[in-house]
Amino acid sequence: MNNHEFCYKLNIPSFQDMVRDDWKQNLAWDIMKNAGVMPAEEVLKEEYLTFNNISWQNIVSFPLDPRPQSHIHSDNYSDTIDDNLENPKITLFGINFLLFGSGRMDYYLPSQLDKNYFLDPNYEYPQRNWTTTQPPYKSYEMEPGAYLFNITVPHKATAYSKRLVVSLRPRLTPHEYFVYWQPKSWEDIVKMFDNYIIK
Repeated sequence: MNNHEFCYKLNIPSFQDMVRDDWKQNLAWDIMKNAGVMPAEEVLKEEYLTFNNISWQNIVSFPLDPRPQSHIHSDNYSDTIDDNLENPKITLFGINFLLFGSGRMDYYLPSQLDKNYFLDPNYEYPQRNWTTTQPPYKSYEMEPGAYLFNITVPHKATAYSKRLVVSLRPRLTPHEYFVYWQPKSWEDIVKMFDNYIIK
């Protein structure tokens, strides 16, 4: 398997099948577009809270219209985890479920980015964003389904139509969870999902 990819499509249950029955009515655009970050235990059925032997903590909603509102960013810088883009302290990842719509995820090497970053005043977190005149290093076309995503490598999402993604994130707190994930490389994480990756 080529571990130089940053995105892998997964053969796992749909997000709609994973959510609790009393939560299914929330899977509408008008509700999810304002959902933000949700505790996994409030959304998922109990058997999925430790799917693939991973303790899942949060679900993040990413509604996106086909307007240029996404910036190149690394999720490490949303939580001020890192101060070195070239050698991050931890590799963050998520399972992204594209519930409806279509789009593309572009990835950039740190060396491709302009050195200065900027903050988007419309974004509630102090996320560092970058610009570049170079084409993406990797691009992935996104149709409805589940994907294992590297969210540490700088990336940018584009929607071709009204698109809704929810991202399942592993537990990083308390500190012992962070310590567990910190030594794991992207290759290690990909191997953990080997049985679910569509090859």
